[in-house]
Amino acid sequence: MSCNIRTSIINLVLFILVGCFSYSVRADSKKKEIDIPANAIIFSTRGTKVVDLPDWTTINNAKISIWNINNKPNQHWNFERYKKGYVIRSAYSKQVLAANMTDSTVIQQSYDQSSYQYWTLKKENDVVKIINKASELCLDIEEIKKGERLVLRSNKDVKTQNWRLVDSRNNIASIVYGSYLNILKQADQYNKKVSTNAPGFSYQESSNENLIRLKNTFKLDSIAGSGDDVKKVLNVMHWLHDKVKHDGQHGNPPKRNAIDMINACEGGTRGLNCRGLAMALNECYLSLGFKSRYVTCLPKDPLKIDQDCHVINMVFIDSLNKWIWVDPSFDAYVMDEHDNLLGIEEVRQRLINDLPLKINDYANWNHKKKTVVEKYLYDYMAKNLYCLECPVISRFDNETIAKGKVIEMVSLLPVNHHEELPEKSESKRGRKGSRYITYRTNNPEVFWTEPGVNSL
Repeated sequence: MSCNIRTSIINLVLFILVGCFSYSVRADSKKKEIDIPANAIIFSTRGTKVVDLPDWTTINNAKISIWNINNKPNQHWNFERYKKGYVIRSAYSKQVLAANMTDSTVIQQSYDQSSYQYWTLKKENDVVKIINKASELCLDIEEIKKGERLVLRSNKDVKTQNWRLVDSRNNIASIVYGSYLNILKQADQYNKKVSTNAPGFSYQESSNENLIRLKNTFKLDSIAGSGDDVKKVLNVMHWLHDKVKHDGQHGNPPKRNAIDMINACEGGTRGLNCRGLAMALNECYLSLGFKSRYVTCLPKDPLKIDQDCHVINMVFIDSLNKWIWVDPSFDAYVMDEHDNLLGIEEVRQRLINDLPLKINDYANWNHKKKTVVEKYLYDYMAKNLYCLECPVISRFDNETIAKGKVIEMVSLLPVNHHEELPEKSESKRGRKGSRYITYRTNNPEVFWTEPGVNSL
């Protein structure tokens, strides 16, 4: 064999080997790429907890823990890349995470380039392991008597060592669970054949003395006006929206009837959250003879990280022979492309089926911010229409806590709900408080039944 042929063969073999090696390196490099957002939340894949700066401490050598997510600066961390590895710096205290080898815990320290302040990240599928460079131990969670804390342990195949780096600028629940609208679309199935032991819905008559007092106190007949039933319903919603501001950061007064709650807000010194507004508006409608319920709209939340829900009203309009959507928090109602008023059930179904939806032009939050349909329906309410709950008895002062009082609720769940729940459950608020009974069903016909002969 000639020298030229031998040289060609050797070059070919080297080309193949180098190419394979080069491809292997690129593939391996690509495999290990980790997207690290600024002000990241270090989220445990085991449950609802994140790496947390306890009590917003700025003390050097303070131990770091995990806590329920709040998406505040004490839970935001920046990963700074150095030759020795990553430095993980608190967005709040500006100190960095370090290994405390005396008890294998994690502490914060002023950055001094100590080897125990550097970390490596190992990507495994869609999670990362956070490994201390000096000790080669993994960030882990230890259960203790009163909670959980961060510790360092040898590398093992356990969920407590798996973490996700979440961008704090985004809505955390949407990051964890995915698109709200897609979640809702996957919850489109109910079971109309299933029976339930829930009692029928009933509505307190306008002749009830408390409802008469409510109507007279605020001159609701005059506020409703002399128009048709739709106009009256919307006039009362506008009045309450203008009279009482929405305040979602605080609870409602202990006496939770329309008279006491509205009077407590006199002068604008305080407001009501969405539940308080919907309960007050519900009683106003009952006092005028409308059949109405307040409805708690809830998200899919198996990890218990989404503390937000929304409460609105459903009012039966005799002239339309249907329920309509009424939201006093945003002074909002919903229509189809032909301006026909829609109920909660219809809005939910149209979101799932990608059918057109509109809201009234003047919908707003506290007259400070215009409510737009994209944010209101396709994001916020798409999240909160996963499951629904309302009281069995629509009445004055339904939720004021009192000894011996029974409050019954009915929940409508999709058939693929994330957890198995009993058809009926009971709970109590406080040692001498009200007793709550909740009935659960997958049958929408039970939940959306029109007002019948049942009344108090």
